[in-house]
Amino acid sequence: SMELTFSDEPALRDTLREDLSREALEMARRLGAPAAIALACRARWIAAWGPEGLDERSALAEEILHLAWETGDRALELVGRARRITCSTQAGDIGAAEIDIAAHARLAGELHMPYHEWTAMTLRAGRVLLDGSFGAAEKLAEEALSLLPGRPGAPQAHFNQATLIRWEQSRLGELHEAWQG
Repeated sequence: SMELTFSDEPALRDTLREDLSREALEMARRLGAPAAIALACRARWIAAWGPEGLDERSALAEEILHLAWETGDRALELVGRARRITCSTQAGDIGAAEIDIAAHARLAGELHMPYHEWTAMTLRAGRVLLDGSFGAAEKLAEEALSLLPGRPGAPQAHFNQATLIRWEQSRLGELHEAWQG
């Protein structure tokens, strides 16, 4: 189901991804294998994207976190916190998001995991952007990019954040050349 997320066929993608993610999660829960449940929760979280899926995604983020705590899987805790941050932000619970952003950043630093350190910095950039701190958001976004300059997806995530920042600053024209390339 995760592979279908980027399919060029929306009808197939949405229907099949929905069915496969539900089936995978049911199967993993039946088997009772924590690693399989965690992976299926992650796939289902993506498949349930959209405003109508917020409650389900929030529950899945909690399930991922509980699995992480039960198994002592600290890397999985980072994934669960990132998912819960997204859900809290979408629900407008910025206080909860801030708590998880701080915990995520602390744990990513303790584990010295570059991808998760990048994620933490990107989350912090998004958070300060919500406050209208455009300079701070831009600095954090640049710092995040410097953590994983060659990783696929990192430049695109940076560009997405830069677009939001420039939009809010009424400076979108500065990105015109990048959009053309």
